[in-house]
Amino acid sequence: MHTIPEIMPLAEMQARLADTLRRIQQGPVVLTENDRAAAVLVSPEAWNALVAELEDLRDALDAA
Repeated sequence: MHTIPEIMPLAEMQARLADTLRRIQQGPVVLTENDRAAAVLVSPEAWNALVAELEDLRDALDAA
């Protein structure tokens, strides 16, 4: 089951960068601008895991 990512206004991220970097270690953070999603921040470890999983799924699909 997926959890809802934390949501943070872009202005808050800019004002509290060190805290934001700590928070992305706990999970993705959705940045908003004008009350709309603008970006998703993930840790490098989470990014690498997602890319590795995607590559594995592509390989499995190619083998099928």
